[in-house]
This record gives sequence, C-alpha cells and structure tokens, in this order.
Amino acid sequence: MEPHTDISKDASTDIAALEEERQFIENSRKVYHDIYQKKLTDEETVKRIILVKKGDSIKLRVSRVMETVNQQNMPLLLVAKANAIGKLITIAEISKSRLSESNPPIKLDQYNKIGKQASKNTPYPTTKRPLSGHSSKSVAQKNKKSLLNDLRIEDEKTFKLPVLYIVLTSNESHLSVENWTHQTPT
Repeated sequence: MEPHTDISKDASTDIAALEEERQFIENSRKVYHDIYQKKLTDEETVKRIILVKKGDSIKLRVSRVMETVNQQNMPLLLVAKANAIGKLITIAEISKSRLSESNPPIKLDQYNKIGKQASKNTPYPTTKRPLSGHSSKSVAQKNKKSLLNDLRIEDEKTFKLPVLYIVLTSNESHLSVENWTHQTPT
C-alpha cells in the first residue's frame, strides 16, 4: 500500500506562493508610481524596476542596472525581500561604483526605504541535523503534526518579511521621496 499524500496542500501552497509573488511585484509597481510623478505605461514602469532574488546572478543584475541607467535618464527602482537584501545592496554598490568610473562618469543619488510584506512561507528555512542516534523531531512534535494532518488543520504562521527599496537616479526632478533616506553620490 502506498503512503497517503495530500496533493491539494502542495497545490494550495504553490498558489499562495504565486499570489505572494504577484503581490510583491504589484507593491513594487505601486512604490515606483508613488515616487515618480510622471505618468508611465505599465511596460515603461516594468523596465525601470529590478527585482532581486536570492538565486540571481550579481553580474547579470549589475549589467541590467548599467544598461537601464545608460539608456534612460529616469529613476531605477531595485527591490528585494528577506534573504535577498544583502545581494541587492551589493548590486547597488557595484553598479554605482562602475557607473562613477565610466566615461563619462555617472553619479547616482540613492534613496532607500524599508517596507514589509506578509508571507506564509518561511524566508529562512532551517536545516537541523539530527544528533546521532536521535530523531530531529520530538515525539510531541510528530504527534502534533500527525494530529493536525489527520484533522486537516493548517498550522500556518504569517511572517512579516523585510523589503528593501533602493532608488538610483541621476535626475532628482519629479521624485517624491519623503520618508526615504538619501545617500549622495561619492
């Protein structure tokens, strides 16, 4: 007899993750529209927002930042949440450094803001190694999980994930950045 698997739980988790990703993208668009006072189409807005994820290549994201800054004289919004924030900061700093050393040099002002997003998915999965000869889960944890699974009760926790927004711009006109921190070009 094959073990019972609850496919609907996996599907609902995937749907929830997709909905969170859609909400993350939509919130990023809203932030861009809030700070940049000119009317843009959705296509123009998407070109000026770079979402950074944990598995992204720093080299590719830096290239995209440099291409976008060189092509347009408009603000660029870089966004990351939770465990991708460190990578976002690295991308912003490398990009600013390379652009300031380019010919002609491009000096960018940087504006930062921290927000938050609710999530049902843990952003920092833990990998616990079991002690030799011992199970990694206690009998009580196993019994609780088994009982919840038998009763089909969801034991979900909502996490508040940090989101970092960084605006890079060489032209501060048309920006509404109250309550954002400002870093002048170096």
